Amino acid sequence: MNPEIKSIVIDANNRNGTYDLLAERVSFWRHDREKHHRMNPKSPKDKEKILLEFARESQFAAGIIVDGNLCGYVAIHDIDREKSSAEITIMIGNKNLWGAGIGPQAVEQTLTMFCGLRPENKNMLIHAFVRKSNRALWIMFQRLGFEERFNLDSLPTGYHFHPNDRLFVRQAGV
Repeated sequence: MNPEIKSIVIDANNRNGTYDLLAERVSFWRHDREKHHRMNPKSPKDKEKILLEFARESQFAAGIIVDGNLCGYVAIHDIDREKSSAEITIMIGNKNLWGAGIGPQAVEQTLTMFCGLRPENKNMLIHAFVRKSNRALWIMFQRLGFEERFNLDSLPTGYHFHPNDRLFVRQAGV
């Protein structure tokens, strides 16, 4: 049973040291085998490396705060302005909140914030790579207007498609 959710806030401004707390939590979550098998196994698990990841200019990270508690994040990363593409990642670290409807709201709010930063962001093609085993996540992306792609020509720079992934894309400002 999902708890009643009163508020979902997306904090992308690193207010009150959100990134530091987020990096600590993400490190903890990435060490959890049940959660980590759904993610890219190359994702850093060390807090300092995660902080560096959040601080990169080619990254837009936002903490998901539910009823005052940091429970996950959404990141738009590997932003390639020349190709007008980026990748989006979401993680809900609190298993009790899985399936509670937080993901769709968090993704939409983060994309809205990202598009508000620069007008050209609205035209950016956003890629979501989802493990085939994570059915709930690929269904969520489809409901948010992401379409599955089998043509890998539009992949962000440096990404190597994993055979256990499904690729979904959407324009950021839809």
